[in-house]
Formats: sequence, C-alpha cells, structure tokens
Amino acid sequence: MSIVIEAHIQTGSLLADGIDRIPPGTRVEFDGVVPVREVPLPYLRIRGDDPDDVADDVRRCACVAALELLDGSAEEQLYAVRWGDVPRFVDCLRDAEGALLRAVASNEMWTVECRLPTEAAVTRFESSCSDEEVDLSVTRIGRRGIGLQESSVTEEQRAALSRALDEGYFEVPRRTTLVELADEFGVSDSAMSQRLRRGVRSVLREGDVVDESR
Repeated sequence: MSIVIEAHIQTGSLLADGIDRIPPGTRVEFDGVVPVREVPLPYLRIRGDDPDDVADDVRRCACVAALELLDGSAEEQLYAVRWGDVPRFVDCLRDAEGALLRAVASNEMWTVECRLPTEAAVTRFESSCSDEEVDLSVTRIGRRGIGLQESSVTEEQRAALSRALDEGYFEVPRRTTLVELADEFGVSDSAMSQRLRRGVRSVLREGDVVDESR
C-alpha cells in the first residue's frame, strides 16, 4: 500500500538556504511529475511580476550548477536546472524510496506532495528530515491511492509512534520500554501509553484496517 503525504517545508530545503523567501505575487514550482532517483527536479517554472529576479536568486544558490531558460514570457518562464549538490529534501526522500509528485513555493515555504511505499518509509522519511534539519510539517495524508484526506493522527502521536518504532518498542523482544519512551518526551508512562494506543488506532482506521464504526 502506497502512502501520499502533503506537507510544508521551508524554502531553503529545495533550493538553498540563501533563498528563504519568494517575493509576494510570485509562484515557483517544479514542473510535472518529478522523480528523484535519477536526475532530480529537472524543470523549474517561475510565475510572477518579475521572474528574472527570482531566476537570478536561484542561480546564486550553491546547490545549482546551472539554470537555463527554455521558454516563457515576461510573466512566466520555464528553466532547466542542473544541480551541483542534491537538495537536502530530495536526499531525505531518496533515502525513504519515495517520489515527489508536486512542489510549489510561495512566500516562505514549499507545499510538497510525496508518495512513499509504506508506513515504515514515512517514518524513515520524517526521521531523515529531522536529521537533516528539514522542517517538515505534514498537513494531509492518504493511502492506497484513494487521494489525500485530513489525518486524525496528531503531531504528538506521530512523534511518539515514530520514536517508538525507531527505538524498537514494537519489536519482539522489545528494545526499549514504555518508561524509557515516556522519559524522552517528559510525560508519564500512562500518558505515553495512551498517546501510542490512540495513534495506532488512528493509523489503523485511516488505513482501512479496522471498521470505522467500532
């Protein structure tokens, strides 16, 4: 079962830390479906009052080796991107064997849509983003190609489940205890137990594993 997530990330995660804001009224997006396993994010489309200025900013990014204008007008331009270093976000997605379906930037963030093969891949992806200091904020999640839906898994539950999985709480025998997990989050073992159980219940329901009416 594949999983599609929509999330927000900071602008620098897909261009460079030198670009932390897109000018008001300007929209930047990677064109079409964009695989990340071979040449990542090959085409960049810029729409706005002055796309040339934004293109100049992109050219100054340390991770961009070259930016070539392919087509466009005064308000919309399409560029071919040749990367020097692969963007941090793309590396995180590669590690999780995921694909980037959509990436659109305005103001101070990108809205991205990614497809990942399993729940474990989602956890690995979120962990990689954390390690690489990519500020990932998941806004929607969908499963089995049925489209995006609002996730009922809270951020606290997601963090607890992710840590429990990483630390081996769900393995047999367990590699960590409920008390140890609770200590990491600064809560009681009872609160951590409830957080995990509610998170697991939400994940199972969203994956159509259990009956919603129960």
